[in-house]
Amino acid sequence: MTASRILHDRVQVCARTELPVRWATELARAMVPELPAATIELAQERVVPLGDGVQLAHVRTPAVEQCTIAAFKASDVDSEPEADWLWLVVLMPDGEVARHLGWLAHLAAVLRDDDNIRRLKMATSGGKVAETLEAVLAVDSRRNSRSGTQVVVRKSTTTVANRMVVAVLKGDEAVDQLLTLFVEHDVHGATIIDGIGMGEHLAAHLSLFAGFRMAFKSVGKSHVVMAVVPAERSDEVLELARIAITGTGGGTGVAWAIDLAGFIAPGGG
Repeated sequence: MTASRILHDRVQVCARTELPVRWATELARAMVPELPAATIELAQERVVPLGDGVQLAHVRTPAVEQCTIAAFKASDVDSEPEADWLWLVVLMPDGEVARHLGWLAHLAAVLRDDDNIRRLKMATSGGKVAETLEAVLAVDSRRNSRSGTQVVVRKSTTTVANRMVVAVLKGDEAVDQLLTLFVEHDVHGATIIDGIGMGEHLAAHLSLFAGFRMAFKSVGKSHVVMAVVPAERSDEVLELARIAITGTGGGTGVAWAIDLAGFIAPGGG
């Protein structure tokens, strides 16, 4: 997990009555003064309740190069147990959707942990809140890493006869174009599976992510096209997938080839 940057001077403790009405807008403007007005307003629109009294605003912007976090915390956190007490703004680099979603999931997991919640509630100053956030995020990152493990990749001496080309495409138009190209280039036996993107599934099935739906451009119904081809033709078929992905205007999709250790096709496939 890429390291996060906690802005210590932008983590403040205040009474609930002192919280700005448009707290996400105020924090975003304070974090990066040169942010465009539309981006600042977008942060306000993307406020998501994480539960346990935590509110999260998030937005992607080219103004930052790493996950950047600022926050308000209620000084009277114990006076109303059911009330909101922590308000976070997260600015993400303007990059891949998966990276954004991964960080949101990471933060959500950290901020739903009872021990982390207890530690944050006990923090009485902005500096202490910032230090605690840094500590819990770093610990959670280390739990998901295997530092010191060296992976050595060796080329296989086995000759691969077949590869499976897999293309994940958004929209029927790209699928129609790819299958047309397959017919024109004598690629047979492709299988099409309908699916949905990770962001769409989380938004639909986990209330925690319901407010993230509009944050991701590449959500919704996907089509997975799979075709087993002779190994020497896999580059050609990947090029057909590239044409289908980029030729429909949206440029949304991904494709790869997998070596097959074994393949059977009773009746000629």
